[in-house]
Amino acid sequence: MREQTIQEEAGLSPDQWQPVDVSPIIPGVTSVGAPPPPPLSLGSHFVGSIPANIQHDATLVRTGLNTPNIPTFSLMPLGINASATNNSATQTIIRQGGSSSSSATIVTGSNIGGIDPRTTTTEKIGFTSEGKLVTLTNAGTITATLDSTVPVGFYVSVAVIGPGSGVLTPSTGLIDGNASLTLLSGQGTWLFFDGTDWEALLVGTVTSIALTVPPEFSVAGSPITTSGTLAITKLAQTAHLVYSGPSSGSPAVPTFRALVFADLPAGTGTVTSVGLTVPGFLTVGSPITTSGNIAVGLATEAANSVFSGPSSGGAAAPTFRALSAADIPGTLGTTQIGASGTPLTQISVYAFTFTPVAILANITAEQTFGAVGLTTADKVIVNGPTPTAGTGIVNARVSSAGVLALTFVNATSGTLTPTAGVYNVIAIRS
Repeated sequence: MREQTIQEEAGLSPDQWQPVDVSPIIPGVTSVGAPPPPPLSLGSHFVGSIPANIQHDATLVRTGLNTPNIPTFSLMPLGINASATNNSATQTIIRQGGSSSSSATIVTGSNIGGIDPRTTTTEKIGFTSEGKLVTLTNAGTITATLDSTVPVGFYVSVAVIGPGSGVLTPSTGLIDGNASLTLLSGQGTWLFFDGTDWEALLVGTVTSIALTVPPEFSVAGSPITTSGTLAITKLAQTAHLVYSGPSSGSPAVPTFRALVFADLPAGTGTVTSVGLTVPGFLTVGSPITTSGNIAVGLATEAANSVFSGPSSGGAAAPTFRALSAADIPGTLGTTQIGASGTPLTQISVYAFTFTPVAILANITAEQTFGAVGLTTADKVIVNGPTPTAGTGIVNARVSSAGVLALTFVNATSGTLTPTAGVYNVIAIRS
């Protein structure tokens, strides 16, 4: 099998080349009129009836005519479609200069790789951006037109790195079946041109994230199409429900439900008898062996009994008993009348029977009488029987415990005896 010529490998028809009177250069074979073969094999890419001035052009293959220098670039196009008019690997373009000329135009590009920064709000992406990363940086929206006159197989990457967005619109044709493609901040894409339309391969950013949760929860903020936070919260539940697996049967996802007897540990949940003991002053109806209420009541007590601790001695459980003097504080029962003075502790009324003795004329005389119950702390008021004419009581005092001293007056010129009888005494104690 013969080796393909460079025209055939490049996909070019022979009539696109101008014939020349130069023998083909074949590695390892010396041809008349051809330069000597290079010291190292150059491979089949050096085969073909291409004019010598092109085969050895210093711009294209870095060799000199009639020299054995080894070329540094392949003469064969290495692009995506192996097109001699668009070598996307080396960006070297060979165009025939004219139908009547044996020369060609050599165009070498250097736009493969690198970053192509764009900052205005209106941009155009074309041939000079091939193989590069076009960055869009602007606070607003950048409208970028995709030049659809670029060759088939053109590719470029675009990324929005500014706070704004980018809208990519082909000058003709569609992009991903649409009139335009919008990139948000932080998004990027690879773009490929098929000769009519553009295809985009988005990279770097998710366009939509949604979240689903079990029915006992709720979710807010879903879906997120740019940025945001997915917030999961608990839903309100009816009272007395618990979060549990199934009440019976095979395992299942938990839900909120009411407890059943099988949820309780063994030995719990059943009462056979409940009793209650209480102090003696209370009554109780117990035990309960099935269901019901334990009723506690008060036992009956004697009149004038109070629920109190012991009347003396150490602390003890309270019982119902009569009050004792020690139960009453020292100030209990005192009465304060007026802003000052000694408070009153007791006001008592006594009825005594006294028999006074005779009083000489025109004098006062104090007489004492027994009065049980009176003390020296008492201030007394005496209300006696109807007095004898010319006599009266001018003073009354408790001279000692149980003794009342009354001072009588005789305002006449003769001896008189005060009236004997019941004397009512009001004793005010303080």
